[in-house]
Amino acid sequence: MVRSASVDIEVRGARSLIRALRLMQDVEAPFVREAMEESGQLLTGAARGRAPGGIAQTVDFIGVRGSGARIRATVKVRHPGAKSMEFGRRKYYRGFTGRRQRSGQAFQASPGQRARPFVGIRRGDAAVGAVKNDVGRKLIQAYEREWARVAGRGD
Repeated sequence: MVRSASVDIEVRGARSLIRALRLMQDVEAPFVREAMEESGQLLTGAARGRAPGGIAQTVDFIGVRGSGARIRATVKVRHPGAKSMEFGRRKYYRGFTGRRQRSGQAFQASPGQRARPFVGIRRGDAAVGAVKNDVGRKLIQAYEREWARVAGRGD
């Protein structure tokens, strides 16, 4: 199951830029790609700073994927306890042998493990909330520079 966090930023003319890039058959948006790269690095640093213990070492910036103006940056946490830390946990297993927990009988624990978000996937707080303004500023500048490039006025 893939969980993702997103930052919503209102940019005027974004749809028009996407259409213009598509019409010009321009598959690269270098300024947007660069801004997403910087944004991914910012989020990685913020998540590492908020992650507890050994989880911080497993936060990695995977890279930028997509083309045109529809680009996304991916940050991944590779620690086995990260999901429980971020979302909490109530389902446990009893009667299992070895390392195969799901071979046992599932039961609901009350209260279970409390969620202690460090990325902020559900509510947009924590690391996502900390970098939201910086990411917004970078993306708005990138879209403006893309418009200048597409119109033939700039870089």
